[in-house]
Amino acid sequence: MLPGRKQFTFYLSRLKGLLLAPGREWEVIRDERPGGVRLLRGFIVSPCACLSLAAILLRWATAGSLPVAFLWGLINFLACVIGYYITFRVTRRVLEPEVDRAGHVAFQLVTYTFAVYLIFRSLSAGFPPRSIAGELMAVLSLYSLYTLYTGASTVATLSAARKQNVCIIAGAAVAALPFFIARLLALAFRVPIVI
Repeated sequence: MLPGRKQFTFYLSRLKGLLLAPGREWEVIRDERPGGVRLLRGFIVSPCACLSLAAILLRWATAGSLPVAFLWGLINFLACVIGYYITFRVTRRVLEPEVDRAGHVAFQLVTYTFAVYLIFRSLSAGFPPRSIAGELMAVLSLYSLYTLYTGASTVATLSAARKQNVCIIAGAAVAALPFFIARLLALAFRVPIVI
């Protein structure tokens, strides 16, 4: 089996676990010590690129304009990667006073939460604004907040107040930052937005 195919299989099985049985999957994640670059590339950058390509194809098929579809795919990619980075930095800052290896814990929480979020967010970006399918995907992206809550309970020993802070702050960042960054980039690139 090729290394790329093996990583892809691992990626799919991890996402399946996070979607169907997040408690059990976070137990496995807690004991792992994967390299940061491998985790970032495998769960954020590569999927974001693939899902942005899917968003381009969906937008092109539904809207009919390839340049606009390409810009929406690029905006989706940039919004998700920038949103991920900001969410990681904020989550690490919230965890630092109480958690040893706060950077590692924040990295795990944010990376896997964003991996779940990316699936639905990118598919949502591929559908035209105000379409039922796009809105449904946007609502389903909020499932990532449940995976964040489950992960915060499992990966680190946190006080109830700190866990609540992490879930509120990181959850709000996961749910809102890519959306707002996408809107700002759409304005910057002068891509038509129908709200």
